[in-house]
Amino acid sequence: MEKSSGGEIESVVVKKPSGMLSRVGLQTYELSEIAASGADAEQIVLARYYQFPLKLAYAITIHKSQGMSIPQLICDIDRIFAKGQLYVALSRATSLAGLGVIYTRSEPLLRYLQRSASADEAVVKFYQENEFYKISDQKI
Repeated sequence: MEKSSGGEIESVVVKKPSGMLSRVGLQTYELSEIAASGADAEQIVLARYYQFPLKLAYAITIHKSQGMSIPQLICDIDRIFAKGQLYVALSRATSLAGLGVIYTRSEPLLRYLQRSASADEAVVKFYQENEFYKISDQKI
């Protein structure tokens, strides 16, 4: 953080995954309306707020993460509640080295995973009823 001589924070220094440092300054945003009177118009500021335009990414839902590839992922698996949710959560990580798991329940992890990490019956049936081939094993 960089502060003014009066002690107010003027900018925040952010370290990107590449190691590069970026300075993000305080931005002013206004909510206003236009008041017209005859041929004259005046902009009236209704509200003004100040913030650092940073996108917080410390927490997103598993549902929201679908389709993302996340190089550095820490996944809290304490409250998995839907079929396929654990797979979706963990498969967002692009590498095992970039994956961290938070588990704080008193129940042994293996028992919790066996109980909460289940596949939908329709998915199980699909895989049981179909035959799959590895492309790398096929002669082309």
